[in-house]
Amino acid sequence: MIGLLLVILLAIVTTVRIAKILWSRRALYKISKQLNGPRPSLPLIGNALIFAGDTSLHFERIRSCINAYPHPMRLWLGPNLLLVFSDVNHVEKILSTTKMTHKSDLYDIMKYYVGNGLITNSGPQWKHDRRILLPLFNTNFLKTSFDSMQEHSVSFVRAFEKFVGKGYSDIHHEVHCLNFDIIGEIICGVKLDTINGSNLDVLHAMEDIYDNIFSQMVKPWIHSKIAFDLSRYKKERSKIMTTIRHMVMNTIEKSKERVKADPEMLDGSDNFVPIIDQIHMLPDVQLNSDHKLLSDHIMTLFAASEDTTTITLCTTCMCFGMYPEYQKIAAQEVRRVFGDKPRAVTYEDLSELKYLEMCIKDCLRLATIAPIILRKCTEDFEIDKWTIPQGANVLLPIFEIHRDPAQWQVPLHFYPDHFLPENVAKRHPYAYLPFSMGPRGCIGKALALQMLKIELANLLQHYQFECDGKFPDIRLRNDISVRPIDGYKVKVFKRIWD
Repeated sequence: MIGLLLVILLAIVTTVRIAKILWSRRALYKISKQLNGPRPSLPLIGNALIFAGDTSLHFERIRSCINAYPHPMRLWLGPNLLLVFSDVNHVEKILSTTKMTHKSDLYDIMKYYVGNGLITNSGPQWKHDRRILLPLFNTNFLKTSFDSMQEHSVSFVRAFEKFVGKGYSDIHHEVHCLNFDIIGEIICGVKLDTINGSNLDVLHAMEDIYDNIFSQMVKPWIHSKIAFDLSRYKKERSKIMTTIRHMVMNTIEKSKERVKADPEMLDGSDNFVPIIDQIHMLPDVQLNSDHKLLSDHIMTLFAASEDTTTITLCTTCMCFGMYPEYQKIAAQEVRRVFGDKPRAVTYEDLSELKYLEMCIKDCLRLATIAPIILRKCTEDFEIDKWTIPQGANVLLPIFEIHRDPAQWQVPLHFYPDHFLPENVAKRHPYAYLPFSMGPRGCIGKALALQMLKIELANLLQHYQFECDGKFPDIRLRNDISVRPIDGYKVKVFKRIWD
C-alpha cells in the first residue's frame, strides 16, 4: 500500500513539474504554431534527424529544409526553438537591437573549446571585454603589423613553387600554415613556423575543433553533460585542448616576460606590439588577473582569425581559376601597381588595389565564414506581426541571404562587380554580412581584409590559377564555416605578363 502511494505521489510530482515546464514555454509553442516548418519527428530531438548520417550531407539538408518554407519559419533542435528570418529588413532589426545580442545557448558547446571569449560570451562581461579589446585593432596596429604579414607572405610565395605545373593541387595546407604563422605572431607574439613544419600538432588540433563543435551542436542527444561525458567527444576534446591550451599558456607567460622587460614598448608609435602584449599593458585588472579569461580571449582571437582568412584566400584562388576573366582584371591591376617585376607590397599599395578588394569581398559572400548566426532573445521582441518570445533562438541563414536574387545580380557565381560603388549603393546594407553587423560585428574585419590583400597581391605577381567548373559546381560542407568537400584544388602556373 505504501509502495503504491509513493508511486502515485511520484507520478503527481512528475506531472506537476512537466506542466510547469510546458506552461513556462507556452509562448514558444504559440509562435511555433504560427509559423511554417517541418513537423518535429521525435519529441526529444525535434528536427535534428536532418543531421543524422553522412556529415558531408548536413549542409545541403539544412539548406533544403530552410528553403522549403516561406520565412519566417521554425525548426526544433531538441528543446530549442529556432526561428528562421532571412528578409533583410528583419535581419537589420534583429542584429541592431540590444535584445538580440546574446548568443544562443547552442554556442555553449563552443565554450568547451574557446571558453568565454567575444564569440561565445554575452551580457555585462562581453560588453566590458569588447569595449577593452576593440580599440586594440586600430589603424596603428594595422600599419605596424604590416611588415610581419608581408614577410610571411614572401615565404608563402616560395612554398607555392612546388605546385607549379603539377596539375591539380590542394593548396589548403600551405595557406593554412601562412595564416597560422601570421596570426601567431601578430596576436600571440610567437613564431610558430608551421610553413616549415613546426607546431603542426597545434595546427591540426585547431582544424579538429571546428568539426567537433559543429558535430556536437547538431546532436541534441549529447548536449547534456552526462551524455557528453559518455560520448567519444569528451576524449577528443581533451586531446585537442591539451595541445592548444599548452601553446596558449606558454604564449601568455612569454608575453608577461616581454612586457616586464620592456614596459615602455608602446611609447614609440611605429613599434609593432602583438595584441597579447597590448592586453598585458592595459590598466584593466580583471582581464590581466584572470588567466582563464585572458586565455579564452587569445584562443578566440586566434581561432577566429586564422581559419577565416585561410578559407577566403583558398576560395579566391579557386574563383580566379574558375573565372579567368576576373583573374585577368585583378592581375592587370596588380601589374599597374607593382610593375612587370615582382616587388614587396607596401602599406601604401593597399589603397590602390580596389578591384582585388572587390574580388575578396565576393569570395567572402560565396564562402560565408559563418553560414548561420544564432541569437537568443532576452526580452519579447516585436517584428512586424510576430512577437519573438523571450528564450527563443533566432537563426539568420547568412549563406542564403548572400544568394538572394533580389539583392545580388549574379547570386550563385563569383562576380566582383557586385561591389562596384553603384551596386553597393542599391543594395540593402544588411544583405552582406560576412563579419556580421550591429553590436556584435567582428572587431577584426579590417585586419582580415589587409592580410588577404597582401597575400593575394604577392601571389598574383608570381602565379596564375586554373580551375575547372564554376562555383555552383563545388560540393560544400559546413562546420562552423563553409568548406569544399573535395578540398581547394587548383592548377598553379608561373605568371608571364603578355
